[in-house]
Amino acid sequence: GLEKEIFEVYGEKPIIWLKYLDMIIFCVWDAGKEKLNEFLEFMNSFHNTIKFTMDCSNERINFLDVSLYKKNGKLQTELFCKETDTHQFLHAKSCHRNSYKKSIPYGQAIRIKRKCSEEQILEKNLKDREEWLIRRGYKSDIVRSEIERVNAVDRSELLEKRTKTPDDKITLVLTYHTVLQKIFEILQK
Repeated sequence: GLEKEIFEVYGEKPIIWLKYLDMIIFCVWDAGKEKLNEFLEFMNSFHNTIKFTMDCSNERINFLDVSLYKKNGKLQTELFCKETDTHQFLHAKSCHRNSYKKSIPYGQAIRIKRKCSEEQILEKNLKDREEWLIRRGYKSDIVRSEIERVNAVDRSELLEKRTKTPDDKITLVLTYHTVLQKIFEILQK
């Protein structure tokens, strides 16, 4: 692709180059700010319609929903939410199955635990999310039990890459009609 051509011609390469879709790139550069600016200039001159912009920092950078920062010479991570994020999770009074609604606090807790590398920040983020979910109508005891369920799992286990086994289920999607009220029972037979 384009990056491979750019690196071949430019000669210098970042330590890390991670691409999310075709639009967002995270890179770690160790050749200094001046060389980084030259590299950006070169990338923008390489193709007449593709242009790159850059946010850079020696201290903290936000990438998608993660904030990366250095602490004691080590890279740390935490959940990043834009200021405009209103946390509009599915409302607890919506007409969805209870299992779906119960999975939201659990899924949010997993997401936060994966993103937060420091215990204090993890606890603060989980507490904030708990409050948001309760404001969206979720029962506090259910939210707390799902968070506790996630806290019982070691973070390293949550960070392991898992491969899903193929599902042999056949999906049937029908438009709702009152005549089809017993379709579930019929299909089960």
